[in-house]
Amino acid sequence: MGEAVEGGRGSWGTAFFLTFAVLLLSVFDALSLVLLPLAILMVGLPAGRKPKWLLFGIAIWLLSALVGGGPLATMSRGWALILGSTYLAVSLARPFWSVTSRALTAVGVSLAVGSVGILLMGQANQLDELIRSHFAEISTLTVADLQARMPASPWVAELQTATQRIAALQADMFPALLALQSLVALALVSWWVRRLGRSDSEAFQLAPLRDFRFQDELIWILIGALILYLLPLVELADRIALNMILFMMVLYALRGVAVFVFLASGARSIATMVLGAVALLFLYPVAIMAALVMGVGDTWLDVRSRVAKATPT
Repeated sequence: MGEAVEGGRGSWGTAFFLTFAVLLLSVFDALSLVLLPLAILMVGLPAGRKPKWLLFGIAIWLLSALVGGGPLATMSRGWALILGSTYLAVSLARPFWSVTSRALTAVGVSLAVGSVGILLMGQANQLDELIRSHFAEISTLTVADLQARMPASPWVAELQTATQRIAALQADMFPALLALQSLVALALVSWWVRRLGRSDSEAFQLAPLRDFRFQDELIWILIGALILYLLPLVELADRIALNMILFMMVLYALRGVAVFVFLASGARSIATMVLGAVALLFLYPVAIMAALVMGVGDTWLDVRSRVAKATPT
């Protein structure tokens, strides 16, 4: 989540990257997931509250309401309302926290509230079926045209089988994917809050990628999830553990990338950039594992602080 500053409001490259990530992780409707929290912040932030922000927030709200209907769209808007309200509350209560810390807190609280609400309403099975049918439909649409053009082709049949397996895996990992999408959406919302001039507070300023970090105490979530998965419990416990593991692994891999970017920024050269590009393109399993190990290790080693202290000013 790097942020090159343009007049203190952030670069468009940051917005493009975050938008791409929200769409890539498209579990719930991406437009609602960004517009509704943005509308809530436009109206709810106290600093510089003016009629124009109220009108702008209402306009954004109405725009999100025009998104196509259906059960999943309705669910997306409900989740976005919980997420945006929680993020506003955390931002008002802890404005000195970083965007990452406040977004992680908002996502965690929203997941807890949403899960309790779904369980109390007895909608857990219906939600699971809705998500599975959603991913299955995407899988079908992905290969439908190829299947019509080449019905007898064996590789099309193999592709269909692969997409069906991916769809089933996505459905199983739905909570983790939703949490990641929501986290990126809140980062994008924070970027827009500063870009539109709604708040000049540093509370909504995204740190450069090289400085990305989060609370070291979150390592216990990863450890606890690994222990939960290894215990011989029910299938639901395994699914919960796997979702927690996936979510934390992505966070730690991103933290590891931030450490690598920090270390590389002190020795920029054509060779460094070429080697980095080659590693990402052709050795991505090794690169991802290295980033994950570095991210987890940074919890105890705090590599960037050690390097900063060792580097003469």
